[in-house]
Amino acid sequence: MDHIRRKSFALMTILALPSLVLLPMLVFSRPFPSLPISNSSNYMRNQALQSKLIYARPLPLNRLIHSLSLKAQRKTQISGARPYGVGLLIIGTDATGPHLWEFLPSGSVLEYRATSIGARSQSARTYLEREYENFASCTKEELVLHGLKALRECLPQEKELNVQNTTVAVVGRNDKFIVSEEESVGTWLDLLGGEVGSTRSRLAKEREAAEASAAAGGSGEAPPAGGDAMQTD
Repeated sequence: MDHIRRKSFALMTILALPSLVLLPMLVFSRPFPSLPISNSSNYMRNQALQSKLIYARPLPLNRLIHSLSLKAQRKTQISGARPYGVGLLIIGTDATGPHLWEFLPSGSVLEYRATSIGARSQSARTYLEREYENFASCTKEELVLHGLKALRECLPQEKELNVQNTTVAVVGRNDKFIVSEEESVGTWLDLLGGEVGSTRSRLAKEREAAEASAAAGGSGEAPPAGGDAMQTD
């Protein structure tokens, strides 16, 4: 959570499979409020530490998430209390496997297999819903590729995924939480084969190239024989 707090981002896409959770993020320069995220991450960290110290066992994720939701929901019932101002996507693993939760400022929580939040996130959700049935048989690399493709669909027409605006995080039952950003994320971006712009952007470029080719071909045609002279009887 500290890593997320330090970033200013507009969209996250997460896939949670039986043995792995993937978190590709698209990072923009737009300021993102860090205080609610910082408070939430500190609260969850303290809850996990208390479970370790008092009960000598890890805290199940569903209990942790619902504890956070109750904390947020109480703020909506007390006059003068400041409600949480942002939603979060929370990932993690426990004895039952990887989990993905969406936390809403009202205190509601929803568990997903794959979802996205933020600016233009509907395009990513549409892609994830269309491809979801194929995820179970995918390798880690293929899953990251799906996440990047979903993220790519949310881009404005003039932007592309690159090492400055993309972060990929992976955690799984047998995988520690690893964050790839800046130069290290380039390995994942190579999976896209150079197609780092949205489908709309690629189609627009193809259309412009076709129009340019047609215009160039049309300008090279010779005029018809006889010119434009009118035929008379």
